[in-house]
Amino acid sequence: MNKISFWFKGLKAALLTAIGVSAIYSTLDYFYLQNAIETGADPLETGFWDPFLTNLYLIFNLLSIGATIYLLVYSIGFVFRTAQLVRAADPSAISWKPGWVIAGNFIPYLSLIVPFRFLLEINKATSNSDEEKKRTKTLLFANFFLSVAALLIAGNNFTDIILGTVITFEEFVQNEFRVIISSVFDIAAMFVMFKLIPSIFKGLPRSTPPTE
Repeated sequence: MNKISFWFKGLKAALLTAIGVSAIYSTLDYFYLQNAIETGADPLETGFWDPFLTNLYLIFNLLSIGATIYLLVYSIGFVFRTAQLVRAADPSAISWKPGWVIAGNFIPYLSLIVPFRFLLEINKATSNSDEEKKRTKTLLFANFFLSVAALLIAGNNFTDIILGTVITFEEFVQNEFRVIISSVFDIAAMFVMFKLIPSIFKGLPRSTPPTE
């Protein structure tokens, strides 16, 4: 249980960090886009934007990458260890082997479905009341749909970046706007996750029965 506590506390810290960094970066991105619309060009290429804001924007761009990795590590760790604990207490409670928590996070689209499925089964196996399980399940679905929305909204932009697609200025503005909207959904999804994990942690088995 101490291992679960470590990952639980780490995940809460990672979520708060990611929410804070994403909120600041999204705000800076809004001013970045606003300057681009006013000048008709990418502020990072023309140098028309305030140097302080430019540096701050670039710093938080890097911090957002770090926060994403930080969150990914602790998300995997928490769900993996929790799935192991629940499965040890009741092998029938978890359908898939916990190893899928790690593998699934590195497969496109499955990275949303796999943790969601595991958390649904973990929530069902907790010792919480039926009312609390229902509330947690509702939050899990909210987190899932918010995450899907964020991915779909920003999807085309990520594709353009990966493929190195040459885009017009109008497309650049549209892409940046999608990134900002996507970030809002992403922040909301992380906030919902922050609200639901204490309930799951509280209802976990406190000890693992001895193996025969």
